[in-house]
Amino acid sequence: MSDTNEIDSIIEELKQDAIPTTKTNNKEIELKEKVNDENVGDYIYKKSSELVESTLGAVQSLKDNVLTGSDPKEIAALSQLINAATKALDQLNKINLQNKQAKNNVELKKMEIESSLKNNKLPQTTN
Repeated sequence: MSDTNEIDSIIEELKQDAIPTTKTNNKEIELKEKVNDENVGDYIYKKSSELVESTLGAVQSLKDNVLTGSDPKEIAALSQLINAATKALDQLNKINLQNKQAKNNVELKKMEIESSLKNNKLPQTTN
């Protein structure tokens, strides 16, 4: 009986430590987000950020269990997961910086055009 109780308690602990999964219907996803030329950038940005969030969540839930154990494979897997999350964050940051730079370039070009239009419309004085 005590073996059964131990097994039951181990199973219960594993259930508590399990990462919650959400089941989604593929058709539902297709209906929600159709990707086209206009929204592909937003789609990639959104999905990348969701992936980063889920990866960081997985790191948080796994790190305590992995670090207390001494299995080198689990430690290496956690290390790779952290590395992947870091690279994904770095890529999102690069996209963000590129978007800001593009907006700044557009604003600068508008200011240059407005300035050149003002300079051409001003009456010229001759000495």
